[in-house]
Amino acid sequence: MCYKKTMNLYYIADRIDPKLYSEYGYIKDLAYEVTSKYGSDEKFKVMIFSPNVTARKLQREFDLEHDKVARGRTPKIISSMIYRYLKVPLRAFSDGSIVHCFACPSIKTTRDVKRIFEPISIKKYTAPHLFNDQERLFTSIKDVSRCDVVIAHSRYMANELESKLFVNNERIRIIPRAVGVKLDKDHKVDIKLPDKYLVFAGRIERYKNLERLMRAFSAVTSKDVKLFITGDAKDKDYLKKLKKFSSQLCGERIVFTGYLPKQDLWKIMQNSMAVCEPSYINDFPETIIEAQALGTPVIASGIEAHRSVCEDTILYFDPLNEEDIKEAISSILDKKTSESLIKKGRANSALFSWEEIAPLYRDLYMSF
Repeated sequence: MCYKKTMNLYYIADRIDPKLYSEYGYIKDLAYEVTSKYGSDEKFKVMIFSPNVTARKLQREFDLEHDKVARGRTPKIISSMIYRYLKVPLRAFSDGSIVHCFACPSIKTTRDVKRIFEPISIKKYTAPHLFNDQERLFTSIKDVSRCDVVIAHSRYMANELESKLFVNNERIRIIPRAVGVKLDKDHKVDIKLPDKYLVFAGRIERYKNLERLMRAFSAVTSKDVKLFITGDAKDKDYLKKLKKFSSQLCGERIVFTGYLPKQDLWKIMQNSMAVCEPSYINDFPETIIEAQALGTPVIASGIEAHRSVCEDTILYFDPLNEEDIKEAISSILDKKTSESLIKKGRANSALFSWEEIAPLYRDLYMSF
């Protein structure tokens, strides 16, 4: 099919941090996959907006690796607060453009544009008690309902958007979050890794259920098995208490690594006996898909967010039942169970590759 008109595509990010893949890496990969892997007749002009990065740095970050992103134009940095509260006749926005937001769900502009909102997480809407006032700043349900399309990463997220955010089902488009694992085989980690260990990978939050995981781990594993807890915490007091609790529980068998770059994290996950995800609440289990792509079995809480994406490819437990967590840990240490989950996991992770997901985004853009 041939498209004669060049389509203007704008990505709006709340915060682009090169250390964190969450928005920075995903938008970068998405822009590249959509604009660079199709024929020359299908043209997109892409611009990236974020309130916290200089235009020169953003141009450099995107253009060095992906020369077809933001081609011929320097991205301009405009605060998401301006987008939400003012009607600004921005020259950057032309009529018929597509504005794909990952931050504030609805922009206000005098231009006739199509708005797509893709929430990286919907926890701020469905579980606002977990966040402070500043973090809940841009969580207007009305703004979400005004968007032309709201992207859900799973059937679970789609149901939540419809039932709790009152988004019309016709406006919801299910596009799974692409998960691309590009591990350097020769990459070495500075941390000394034992022969046997389990991993929790993710930001440390109270709803991640780490206390129960620690107690279950200490009760069922031998002294030569360790538990690595990766990631940082916004609540430093909680992190301090968690470290003290783990030290009293089983000494140095539980290791807190702090924030790790993706390559380090993937290497640690790949060499582990299993990845553990005990959270009460989740949106899209990206870490689980990464573990499966790396050939690592996973045990996780049996919440709907996990089941809707992973089905029977991981081992589930009741996150409120410590005995159930113990049984899951014991089962995953069994070689036959582990090998079966590894095989199922690899097949499941293939469904979330960019090769599978990028055409879904492209079809959505071209449908306007």
